[in-house]
Amino acid sequence: MRKYKYFFILIILFYSFLNAQDLPKNAFNFMDSVFPDFKIDNIALENNIYKVTLLNEAVISFDGQGDWVKIDSSFEPIPQTVFPKKVLDSISKKFKNPKIVHANKYDKIYEK
Repeated sequence: MRKYKYFFILIILFYSFLNAQDLPKNAFNFMDSVFPDFKIDNIALENNIYKVTLLNEAVISFDGQGDWVKIDSSFEPIPQTVFPKKVLDSISKKFKNPKIVHANKYDKIYEK
């Protein structure tokens, strides 16, 4: 039982010390192009999903390859460059000047 205790402590310590260099290159490039002035507050890794919290309270989740799977920007709209034109056109038909603050992507299916 004692060795399990130390194992869990090591896992917690590992997750506590993730930084931008630990992110897949695609994730870092995405944040650099979509949120150019981003400042990372926290990075967590759970079940092969990187959860990046920015100082502006936006939370971006990436899969193990660095592709975004969820964005929750809370207050600021997600830049429209994130979405394919087809998705934006569909949303714009229903809403005038949409401000998207939360999005999920499942195998190229978007949920807003």
